[in-house]
Amino acid sequence: DLSSAVLQLYAWGESSSTDFPWLEPPRPDSVQASQDLLSHLGAVQNNRITELGKIMARLPIHQSLSRMVLEADSQHSISRASLLAAMLSERDPFDRREQRERPSALHARETLKWDSDPIERLNCIELFLRRTSYPSCFGELYPAAVRNIRSVADQIQDQLLSIANVPADWESREDP
Repeated sequence: DLSSAVLQLYAWGESSSTDFPWLEPPRPDSVQASQDLLSHLGAVQNNRITELGKIMARLPIHQSLSRMVLEADSQHSISRASLLAAMLSERDPFDRREQRERPSALHARETLKWDSDPIERLNCIELFLRRTSYPSCFGELYPAAVRNIRSVADQIQDQLLSIANVPADWESREDP
């Protein structure tokens, strides 16, 4: 996935990745897929970086996750979205050895409260951070991994808050 590199090129003012002096040029279809993703996320429009794209380029996570965090910020749920982004970008905090010993993990499906595996995992992590026990079909949580996820989530929030001049209408603005 070249979307981080392509977005950074746009942030530097390079509108064409073919002009950039790559050590080994990427395949054109890979660059096109990255440009399509960035356009879909609203980071690039008319072959130029948007205000949203400039903010996304400054966040230390994948563009799909940074878009999610920015949308959550506009909905005043930055803390949970940052934790979700950190969970999705870091190593799995669950000890899966228990699952290998079970004959089938399908019977554990009845313990799930949500239709979304990431949301259920996020719920487990949030409850763990609040020191509340929570039955999980994913296995036990590694405390060090959860602390790392919390640290990354805090860094995402701090980075977002430190970005100066975040426009209130970032989602609809283009560069002149």
